[in-house]
Amino acid sequence: MARLAPRPFAVILLLAGSLLLVPGCPTGPADDDDDGGVDVLWIVDSSNSMHEKQEALKTSYPSMLDRVEAAPSPVDYRMGGTTTQSRPCDHDPTAFADCEDSRGNTGRLRGLGNSGQDTGDPPTFLGPTDPDLVGDFQALVDMGVYGATEEYGLFVLSQAICASLELPHASDFTDWATDAPHTCSGANWDLGDPLAGFCRCLPPEATDYNVDAGGARFLEGQGTLMVVIVSDEGDFTPMMGDQAWPWDVSGCDLSRAGSPWPSEIQATCAANPAALCSNYCKLDLFLQFFDTLEQRVVISVLGPGATLTPDGPSAGLVDVFCNDQNSMVTMIEFYLWAAHLTGGIYAPLRTEDGDCLEDAEMDGVMQDLGDLLVSLGS
Repeated sequence: MARLAPRPFAVILLLAGSLLLVPGCPTGPADDDDDGGVDVLWIVDSSNSMHEKQEALKTSYPSMLDRVEAAPSPVDYRMGGTTTQSRPCDHDPTAFADCEDSRGNTGRLRGLGNSGQDTGDPPTFLGPTDPDLVGDFQALVDMGVYGATEEYGLFVLSQAICASLELPHASDFTDWATDAPHTCSGANWDLGDPLAGFCRCLPPEATDYNVDAGGARFLEGQGTLMVVIVSDEGDFTPMMGDQAWPWDVSGCDLSRAGSPWPSEIQATCAANPAALCSNYCKLDLFLQFFDTLEQRVVISVLGPGATLTPDGPSAGLVDVFCNDQNSMVTMIEFYLWAAHLTGGIYAPLRTEDGDCLEDAEMDGVMQDLGDLLVSLGS
């Protein structure tokens, strides 16, 4: 897969209701020959606290669609969906390939003929020519509420990407055969190849998961991957152990060439990054993985009420102002930084207004996502 030189750009970032213009360079290389197309991946929490949030997402989608359809020129995009779930079949990693009730987990995209998390059918990709785009979108993100209580947004994203690429055979990845492919334990990162490090966590049969009934791969021929994670909790990805990754961050270097991390964070972590900034280092592995892709990856999160101070004397400070699910701050921090460093949107699902009430501005949040999609597709 060719690596292309990055180009300067400006991104729109929404943090705590403030619209900021942030100059910089993309986390992943931009494709100078792309057609401006955008793949939109919705990763929706399917735990039992998500019914109202999924309903709000479905009913507010027309607000996003209106902004896209009002763009000065047509936007070329297609959408797919999956859940934040990673561990299939009551957390039995050995059952991944055979589990009939959880095959929607770990990045496998859903078809409209499925219910809840089940993905027995080939995936369905939605686009502007869909005759019932609103209804089909509502069916796509209706993930149900029977998932596990631990959500792995960034890990699921990596696996959805791997299952959407035309990858080499499993045996072509160095030392894949030494581990059961779906357990992925071992020193992944000493391979020196982030793409192999992530994608060798995928079961070999999953290389065709995200191919629709017509034979099209989800990430085929598009210029940008816009990810929208919807969850009322933080990301448990940094807490994963050998079931998925060994999280070997001993060689972490947040000041590496092309690093998107603010200078204040680089300075804070310089003395011993693996010890002082372990979660930053874990997230940086994902940033390196995105760097290997031909697509630019932009992550947005609709999540718990929280804000991030990304730079200045208080760089890294996280204010959790409405956390009704009692998520760990570091888990929310993972999403906040992912959105900031890739140029996406972070917006709370709930607002601080006495009690933690459902966000009354969901239509506005979806409009901002529509504007972001238009800007990425221009």
